[in-house]
Amino acid sequence: MDTTEVSRAVVQGIYAAALSGDRDKQLSYIDENIVVCPPPYFPWAGPHNSRDLWQQNAIPLIRGVHDYSRMTFEYMAEGDKCLAMIHLGLADSDDEVYYWEMWTVRDGKAVAMQVLCWDPRPMHKQIDRLGIKAPS
Repeated sequence: MDTTEVSRAVVQGIYAAALSGDRDKQLSYIDENIVVCPPPYFPWAGPHNSRDLWQQNAIPLIRGVHDYSRMTFEYMAEGDKCLAMIHLGLADSDDEVYYWEMWTVRDGKAVAMQVLCWDPRPMHKQIDRLGIKAPS
């Protein structure tokens, strides 16, 4: 596979494993020293400078707000970059959000991810409703 195909396969593998509940497989695609940068306006804002910090500080908060049964993806890859465009429902709500997650893949592992949210207002409403606060 060329670099573009590897990047797409790694990112698709991350999401497929996450949705199937196979955490070990998901983590196998992610470098231990990944830098993950969610938007600063969410309680799980980054940067998270390792896979462990991201899993510890961000993922538990993120899981509580989304409805993964209402999730669709599209991917665009070029070289070591893969953009995942995600349409995702919010838990116990009719609201939805759109994310763009720009991944960098090197040597078959995701080493960086930058998250952007098209319109954060539905997410802010959900965060307030659930009383989610940033970890201290």
